[in-house]
Amino acid sequence: MNAKWSATVASLAEQTVGQVRLALQVLFGAVAFVLLIACANVANLLLMRSAVRAREVTIRMALGAGRWRLLHQLSAESVLLAGIGGLLGLGLAYFGVRAIVAMLPPTFPLPRMAEISVDGPVLAFAAGVSGRLRAAVWDRPEPSGNEAKPGPGLA
Repeated sequence: MNAKWSATVASLAEQTVGQVRLALQVLFGAVAFVLLIACANVANLLLMRSAVRAREVTIRMALGAGRWRLLHQLSAESVLLAGIGGLLGLGLAYFGVRAIVAMLPPTFPLPRMAEISVDGPVLAFAAGVSGRLRAAVWDRPEPSGNEAKPGPGLA
């Protein structure tokens, strides 16, 4: 009765990414590596900026500014820079993904190519990563000692 019927079973992952799985993994690794380099560069820039501003901070502390006031000012500046950078990055990603998908030939073996976009989950991931990085940088315990110590900037 069912002699003419047959079934083929394929995994969802194989059906979704097919023969481009290795290329997508290499692309993901390259993107993660570029993100790591960008984060290291931004951290280096912030470190150099804080070294340049050491004299200003020392003068503000000598004039009576509290540690929390200085911390609030520096964190507000950094959060503003991070927000602007995040918005520019998301804008670049949005238009970059559209441009890359438009450049691919219709015969490119990438399944569901029309569904590739920067959408809600991507925005949530970017906001989550930004929030976690902000927490990792700014949510540290306050160093002990309340006295202002003159730094090398006043020498």
